[in-house]
Amino acid sequence: MPEFPDFYCKEDLENCPFRIYDLEKNIIICNYFETYWSTASNYGHERAKQLINRACKDIKTYELHQRQTAEHHTKKTLEMLQTVKIGDILFWASRNEDVRLIEMPSEIDILVRCKCQRRNNEIVRIPAYLLNTISKRNFSGEYNCRTNKDKAQRLKYQAKLYGFRTEIEKRGEDYILRLYGDSREEVDDFIALYITQKLYIRPYY
Repeated sequence: MPEFPDFYCKEDLENCPFRIYDLEKNIIICNYFETYWSTASNYGHERAKQLINRACKDIKTYELHQRQTAEHHTKKTLEMLQTVKIGDILFWASRNEDVRLIEMPSEIDILVRCKCQRRNNEIVRIPAYLLNTISKRNFSGEYNCRTNKDKAQRLKYQAKLYGFRTEIEKRGEDYILRLYGDSREEVDDFIALYITQKLYIRPYY
């Protein structure tokens, strides 16, 4: 079973089966995710899915978002496989690096392995669901992360998941994240909505 960080319980749901009092930390935590995986391991995923009916609205909202994101990601992966060309630069999300496609995928399936080349010339076969296309257009925008280098790197990773080309520029003490996308609207929306207001954006993701 995966290890889960402590999720603080913010709800006051009476008789919630997932509210656990941690004596050492003197806080109430949510045990939903551990309960889910334990139930799935012992009784199967179908039974585990029924646990959502007993969860609070925060957990239900989180699970709904995760499901919608997974469905949308599957759609985007299939679209990528239908339009990608040899030589295209793709973002390998789990390694946080760009790779070049050197052979067309053998089929249109999210599990198909795509033959790619890393910057060190190593040839790797990567599952399609871990890849996404990077924009080739030059509509640009920028966001000042001030002196927070970690924030700039984190936002750069998130921007690549949305398909933007990115770079970080150092201006004095500040770190400037530059984005390049397929349209001005797309770039402006990402900065104004995702970065500033922390909203997920459709149809970009």
